[in-house]
Amino acid sequence: MGGARPEGRPLKAVVATSSLDLGVDFLPVERVLQIGSPKGVARLLQRAGRSGHAPGRPSRVTIVPTHTLELVEAAAARSAVAAGRVESRRAPDKPLDVLVQHLVTLALGTGFRDDEVLAEIRSAWSYRELTDEEFAWSLDFVGRGGEALRAYPEYHRVMRDAEGIYRVPDRRIASAIACRSAPSSPTRRCW
Repeated sequence: MGGARPEGRPLKAVVATSSLDLGVDFLPVERVLQIGSPKGVARLLQRAGRSGHAPGRPSRVTIVPTHTLELVEAAAARSAVAAGRVESRRAPDKPLDVLVQHLVTLALGTGFRDDEVLAEIRSAWSYRELTDEEFAWSLDFVGRGGEALRAYPEYHRVMRDAEGIYRVPDRRIASAIACRSAPSSPTRRCW
């Protein structure tokens, strides 16, 4: 997915990868087609929840199996949903990929001070035991792309300014990152 739909034209379908789990919502979506197995009841319900985003509208999902085993999985998932049996989901422990994405998002906005954002991050359950070293690694990664890209200044994205605030100083880079990171915005032009 990328960019906004052309003005005045109805949205007939949305094609997405598993990133649909991340909360990309489109009001006019009436039904989600799950191609293949959802690999779990919770994931199926999450995807179904991407449809019917308005008070009183139901969420709808149709599973489209691609082979016989997925047909069995689809039937089992439907029975589990009907019975209210949803597997538990464990919160991940210190997912640094999510932390890095969060830091880039903050830097794209008004920026952040490392000490203030670290306290906020540690207040989240998954990051309650985040070490200073792991946070420093994350800051280095968003700033210089990690060890692999350290020697290439053109890949340096997030920088600390004179006031100690981490920002994305190059507006061209900021725009490119924003287009890749927030495809659901109907006002952002990314083409």
